[in-house]
Amino acid sequence: MESLSQFAKEELVNIQKDLDVRLLEYMESEVMPQAKQYHLSTEVAMNAYKEIVVRGGKRLRGAFVLKGYELFKGRIDEEIYKAAMAIEMMHAYILVIDDFNDRSDIRRKGPTAHKMVEKFHTDNQLKGDSFHFGISEATVAATFVGQHVANSLLLSIDLPKERVIRAVQGFDKAVRITGLGQIRDIYNQTIDNATEMDVLKVHEYKTSVYTYLNPLQLGATLAGASEQDIEKLKGYSIPAGIAFQIQDDILGMFGDPKETGKSNKDDLMEGKITLLITKALENVTSKEREIIMKGLGNRFLTDQLHKQVQEIIVKTGSLEYSKELSFKLVKEAKESLSTQFKEYSENNGFKFILGIADYMIERKF
Repeated sequence: MESLSQFAKEELVNIQKDLDVRLLEYMESEVMPQAKQYHLSTEVAMNAYKEIVVRGGKRLRGAFVLKGYELFKGRIDEEIYKAAMAIEMMHAYILVIDDFNDRSDIRRKGPTAHKMVEKFHTDNQLKGDSFHFGISEATVAATFVGQHVANSLLLSIDLPKERVIRAVQGFDKAVRITGLGQIRDIYNQTIDNATEMDVLKVHEYKTSVYTYLNPLQLGATLAGASEQDIEKLKGYSIPAGIAFQIQDDILGMFGDPKETGKSNKDDLMEGKITLLITKALENVTSKEREIIMKGLGNRFLTDQLHKQVQEIIVKTGSLEYSKELSFKLVKEAKESLSTQFKEYSENNGFKFILGIADYMIERKF
């Protein structure tokens, strides 16, 4: 009998393929023609944003919109694909900002948006600072245009307006919480005594709300779910989202770049304060602490130093602790979903949401 994890994985692959086609068609037919009307520079900047939208990714957030809707409606209607596309476009504009914050050059096996625009500046020998130009143009394209294209698409959904308005309000609230989480995440990188709770709270504000609760509540609200139903979804979304981010950070430190699409040195070079780092620092010798601190935030991190930090994370038990916590949180999430929504247990939306919790911490990319 097929496991729910395998079922969720296969469903996610199918949704990813479908959304990839829909997003490319929408960006090419609805977004890029307007950008081309104004100037070459607007076309270049918006094309960089478009590339981040259509380049792929798991499409987990879009899938959660569809499955959150299916959980309460029992089916997936064509109109709900607009919401799934909108949340993926929202994800793309946040990634543009995140890549700037993290000083990342690679996103999904290709250059980040600001690096694409920076290259245009360099190739055309324009005046001024090419790096600043790339960041400025890319972030304006993402926030001023991409953000509002996504919101407009949400508002165009042909469902009862009360549901649409409530869904958009919930969507906007979640994005605000995500932004506040990002601020705290950046702050954590500036202090020497960040705790496990500091890290887990950022995971809650950013990943749990952003990747799990926001798309699930968006789909559920559009399906007619009550405020009480949305509140109950938090019992699944918060622990499952934290577990997802812990696994993401493990892959960020130990993953194969050929599979993850980015360097496994990026998080350390950025100075990202993860559970792996905080737990390791609780159990290190003074020499090991010195090695970790030498690597953390080091933009010239060598392979040798990176490997030393990896070894310390393993030796101190931090890697094992992180894995065990993620499994514990997934169990908590699944128990909450099974208890709060047991009447939907034969529903494919329920099966996907339950199965994806396991799949997301089993994944290698």
